[in-house]
Parts: sequence; C-alpha cells; structure tokens
Amino acid sequence: MNLTIAVTDVAGSRTYASEQFPLSIGSNEDAAIRLPEGGPDIPVAFLGYSGERFFVQPGSASQAATLQGRPLTESRWLEGGEVLQVAGCAVRFAVEASGLRVTVEPDSGENVTVPPVVEVAPRSGPAPEIDDEEIRPLEYRRDGSGVALRPGRKFPVAGAVVTAAIVILAVAAWFMFTARSVEILVSPEPEFVAVDGGLVFKFGPRYLIRPGEYRVLAELEEYEPLNATIEVTGQRAQSIQLSMARLPDRLFLETPNVAGAEVLVDGESVGTTPLEDYPLRAGRYRVEVRADRFVGYAEDLDVAGGGSAIRKEISLVPDWAPVNIDSEPPGGTVLVDGQEMGATPLEMELRSGRHELEVRRSGFKTWRQTVDVEPDTPLDLPTIEMRPSDGTLVVRSTPDGATVLVDGEFRGRSPVRLELDPGRNYRVELSQAGYKSASRNIRLRSGQSRTENFRLEAVTGIVNLSVAPADVELLVDDKPAGPAPDRLELIALPHRLEFRKPGHVSRTVTVKPTPGIPQRLEIKLLTEEEAALAAIPKTITTAQGSELILVPAGQFTMGAPRGEPGRRANEGLREVKISRPFYVGVREVTNREFREFRRAHTSGTAIGFGLDTDDAPVARVTWQDAAAYCNWLSNQDALPPAYAEESGRLVAVWPPSTGYRLPTEAEWAWASRYSGRDRAPTRYPWGDTMPPTPGSGNFADMSARAGLQQVLTSYNDDYPVTAPVGRFRPNALGLFDAGGNVSEWTNDLYRAYGGVNQSLMVDPNGAEEGRYYVIRGSSWRHGSISELRWTWRDSADEPRPDLGFRIVRSIN
Repeated sequence: MNLTIAVTDVAGSRTYASEQFPLSIGSNEDAAIRLPEGGPDIPVAFLGYSGERFFVQPGSASQAATLQGRPLTESRWLEGGEVLQVAGCAVRFAVEASGLRVTVEPDSGENVTVPPVVEVAPRSGPAPEIDDEEIRPLEYRRDGSGVALRPGRKFPVAGAVVTAAIVILAVAAWFMFTARSVEILVSPEPEFVAVDGGLVFKFGPRYLIRPGEYRVLAELEEYEPLNATIEVTGQRAQSIQLSMARLPDRLFLETPNVAGAEVLVDGESVGTTPLEDYPLRAGRYRVEVRADRFVGYAEDLDVAGGGSAIRKEISLVPDWAPVNIDSEPPGGTVLVDGQEMGATPLEMELRSGRHELEVRRSGFKTWRQTVDVEPDTPLDLPTIEMRPSDGTLVVRSTPDGATVLVDGEFRGRSPVRLELDPGRNYRVELSQAGYKSASRNIRLRSGQSRTENFRLEAVTGIVNLSVAPADVELLVDDKPAGPAPDRLELIALPHRLEFRKPGHVSRTVTVKPTPGIPQRLEIKLLTEEEAALAAIPKTITTAQGSELILVPAGQFTMGAPRGEPGRRANEGLREVKISRPFYVGVREVTNREFREFRRAHTSGTAIGFGLDTDDAPVARVTWQDAAAYCNWLSNQDALPPAYAEESGRLVAVWPPSTGYRLPTEAEWAWASRYSGRDRAPTRYPWGDTMPPTPGSGNFADMSARAGLQQVLTSYNDDYPVTAPVGRFRPNALGLFDAGGNVSEWTNDLYRAYGGVNQSLMVDPNGAEEGRYYVIRGSSWRHGSISELRWTWRDSADEPRPDLGFRIVRSIN
C-alpha cells in the first residue's frame, strides 16, 4: 500500500509549500510523525499497516498529541476521517483505494512556523497487537483550542533524502510483494524463539517471510532445545505448528541384597542392577526387577519428565525357604516332587509353591504329604511316625470290570492292586450288573503279596423273537450268533442285536433282559425299495399350502367285469402296475387357488346356484387350463414343468418330471380305490351296495331335484351344486371328494378298453394322440348306478360346470 503526504495551508500572508510523494509501507516499516522542534528522534506517533488495515500507535512524545480530541495512549485502527492534533497542526487521515493520504494543515489562528515532520523508517520492534474490541475510531470534535503557528519555515525535503526514500520504498515494495504472512506457533510457549535463514519481520505471532527454508530456534526450561527446519511456501497466509519435547527423567535403581538383577521396563530388558541414568520420557511405565531364586518385583511408575532424577532402592524377597523334616525311625529317603533330596533328618531349601513330599523306608509304608512353601518363611514339619508296610492284594474277576469294595468302600474295578494294613481282617466284595455278587474275608501279613480270583455267576433273562423274512442272520453285541432263533437267553444287561439279510436293510435294536420276565421282540426287515419308500415324507405341501399325500406303488385290476350292473363297454379289465410311488392332492383344486394363477377366472353358476365360492372346487376349466396351472405352481416351488408347449398347446412330458401335473388314469384309479393290501376295492365310494350311506359325498340328491332330472331319492347331502372341498369323509387313503363334488381331468388322451387285456400294463399313460382327455369320478350332477361307480369313465375336450381337477407329483 502507498502513503501520500501533503503539507498545505495559508497563514496570514505566508503560503506554505505543498509536496506529495508515495511511500511504500510494508509490515516491517512505519511512518513516523515527529515534533519539529525536537528533531526526527522524538516521534509523536507511528503509522502502520497490518491485516489489510492501517493503524496509528503512540510514540515516545505521544503526550503532545490527541486523536479525535482524546490523548493518544494506545494503538488505534484508522477507518478514514480521523484528525491528530499536534504542534498546532491538524494531521488528517484519509483511507483511499491506493492507500493512506496524510494531510498536514496548520490550524487557523495559530502562529505555526514549522509543521510536524512525517517520514518513513524501519520499525525497531514488532508490530503492535491490536484488539478490534478495544480500538474504535472516535468522532472528531473541535474544541476551539489551538496551537500558535510559527511561520517562516517550509517543509524540508532534500533531494538526497527523496532519492534514498525512493530506493528504500522500492526495496520495501519488492519485499512486501514477495513476502508471505506466516504464523509460527510453538507448544508450549517458549522463553526464547528466533527464525533464522533470511530477512524476517515479526508482528505479534506472525512473521513476514519470503518463501524458502528457515530454521526455528526455541528454548524453554525443562524442555529440549528446539531446532526445527520449516518450509515457507508461496501460499499467502500460512500457519506452522511446532512442539517442544519435555526433557526425560533419569532412572537410578539399586537392589542392595542382590547384584545383577535384571530390570525390565514395559516388558523389555534395559540392564541389570545397579542401573544408572536410564532415560524415561514423561508417561506411565511398568518397571520389573527379576533375579533367580527371588520373588519378582513390579510397580507402575509415573514419570513427569523435565530432567529430574528418579532414585529407587528395592530389596528383593528370597523366593525359597528352609524346610526341616525328620522321621521315626530316622534314615528315611526324602523325595520332593519325585526327586531324591537326602535322608531324614534333613534340612533343605525349597522354592516357594506347592510340593509333593515322600519319605520311603524298607519295611515301612511310604509317607506322602503335600506342603505349601511361602517365600522366606522357614517350615518345620512334625516328626513322621513311619508305619509298617502294607500287604499287597491283587483282585481279579471273571468277567473283568467288576466293582471292588473293601469293607464297603469302593477301591476300583477288577483287576485291581490294593495296599492293605497287615494283621487286620478285611471283607472284599465284587459286584457287576448282570451277575450275582461275591465276597470273601481276607487277612494279610506285613509285606505279604496275595492274589484272589472271583468267578461271578451270570443272571439271565429270556427274549422271544419273531423275525421276518426267514433266514435272517443275528449278531449279539457285534458277535455272530447264527440264524435268528425263536428264543434267546441273555445276561441281564443291555445287548445290541443286529439282524441282517442280503437284499434287505439291516436293523439294530437294544434289549435288556429281565430275570423271570420273558420279553417278546418282533423284527421285520424291509427290502431296499420298501426302506426307500419308508424314508420318503408321507405328506408334502405346495407353495399355496395345499397338502399332497404319498401313494405307494402297487399292482391292481383296472376296469369292471362283464355283468356288473351299470358297466359300460369302455371299462374292459386290464392288469396295471404302478411302479413308483407318487404324491396326490388330498383335495381338489379350489376357486381361490386357481384365481391366484388366473385372477379373472369364474366358475359361474349351475341350475340357479353359484359355483364360485373360494373353498369350492374350481369348475369350467379346460384341460389346457389345468395343465397351465400345474406349470405355474411348479414354478412357484422351483420345480421343472410337467408340460411343454408344442404348436401353441401344452402336451405332457413323458417320462414325467417332478413338477406338478394331472394324474394318469391309472394313478387316479389306484389312489381313489386304494383300500390297502388286505382288502378288496369297493364298487362305490361308500361301499358295494346302493344307496349311498349318509356323508358319503356330494352327488345328485334331493337338494338338487329342482334342477336335475335324475337324483338319488333316498339321499340328501344338502348341496344342490358344488360343496366346499373336504366336507365329506375321505377314502381309505385319505383323499376327499374322489367320488362326488366335481369330476376330474386326468393326464391321458382318451382310448377305449373293450375286452380283457391279458398282458400286464406298467405305468400306462393313455393314447398317443387324440382330441379328448379321460375324465374320472362322479360329480354333483350324477345319481345313476353307472356314473357313481369307481370304474365309470368319460371323456371331453370342453369345460363343464361339474368338471375340475386335482394335482399329483412324481417322486423321481
């Protein structure tokens, strides 16, 4: 920034010369205002520039000046318009864009001969620290008083001075342009700080420094001298923080009673005692002292730092103690933790801790005792009274593992070696589960060795076996026992019985015979196929929550014999085998379930009644609709589809996948007529004779007579059309509505079976081509003998109000 100085005014008949010149004010220079009569060495005030603001501060003759009518006693910021009264003149300050303009004007009425001098000079000290809260420009008030002017002297400006000032200002301008404001903060605050390495000007905590490398030197009591290199960059304002390290304290440690003890600081060995002048910086340390055969010492040491001496004298406690032991008679061999130490009487030194002591002497029992030795604490043991040695008894039994009691006290399991007092009677008793107990009275001499053998008598029980099929091999406790007998006599203990036969799955059971109470055990080995079927879950559930039940494989006669009332020509007899088990839906698919797949579907009405309730079986669906629903449901359960698209239509994949599908006609007939292995299938869903028994199913009954021509006049199921699925009793397998409610689509294309087929048909799946699909099962519209039979067959290619479906799923 520039400083412009002007001296102008007229007093009486004299005109003062007016001169203006720019001066560069850097942060290391001040413009001084001096008294004329005192010469340049008596400054009234200084002008300066800091933080992009001008300020004025008092000089050594500040008592001769007032600012805004108040004595100049402290530094003030200049905002422009302020007036400094000095030597009968008014020094006015104006802040302009280019810098600060200073105008010196003699007051009117004063006889001023020489105005005050304004000049630029390097500052001898740091820039003042100015508090914004305390420095406020004051409003100028003229109080009317003045200082007499002394005319006749012009403002002196010599050519040499001007030239020197210009050079100084140029250098100052160059420095001001290239220097950077740097704040150097040293923590903690040092007593002395200096910056070395070039031209440096200090203003409070900040320095004006040109970019480059400098060294900061600082000193403070109890701290290591700071000698740090800093790098001043081209950034305009910078802040550099430095820290001084506290001097370390010095540790002196002695152990008067031990020489060469190891000293550790925070787990690291730092020397041996006496330890001298070991430096420790401020902080907390774990100090340990270790020496062989002495108790280790440890303490936490807080170090303040600052160069102090820390002196420690530690007396280590011996980690051993003298132990005295004697015996009667003397001469016993002393062992400590299995190591021989000498003979009684004996004084020995033992390390602190727990020790096992023994005293042995021929002809006497070994004395044993556990002792705890305390550091540096003598231990005198009472005299040991040696007792004559025991006799030795070895107890064996057949079988091994019997419990051995001596005078009722448990002493182990046979075979066992016992030490017993001589000259005393003992009762030795053996017992084992499944055997009778045995006992004997025994007396031993001192030093005698004796063996007693006990043979235990077994206690048995009877197990009667019923095993199928024949020729099953038996293993008892993993030992072969030949073909499984009808009767086993076994010791009254738990036994593991294993039954084996080739082609069958082995079976293992555990039995525990009871004496006097025979047991009966029935074993039936399953073939591998039967076992695999038994391992299959009996029921599964779809993603919609519908239940499917497992149907076993089997062989049956399909169709009806000639002469059966109601038989039709397409019901010829044929032998059919279902080779693989499969799952079948327990209930018919409902309107609710189907509408999850196809939301807009409606089953409509029939004979004036609705078919569309959520729990009623879905109706008015085509075979294609049913197949599409099965593929959708397979996708919900992440199963492969059972139908593939060909020419815009779905066709069954064969062999079938494990996805959901419609049952084949043979699967439907096998599941619906299923009666178990020991009973013949019935002719109707309820039995072999007409009419239906109450609760047999939903057929054409009296409740539907207003809409149907042929009804069962002696039967009423209370539902003129469809009923909720599962309302009537299930068949022998557990299927609901296999007969009644709605007829059901099957997977097969229709073909007629007229005569008797002599060859066995395995997993038949209908005609290879055709238009019509097989329909099985009676519905709510059927009331004739022909339609109500299990063997009734129908076909269609269009939907009907009494036609729905149920789903099946292959296992593999």
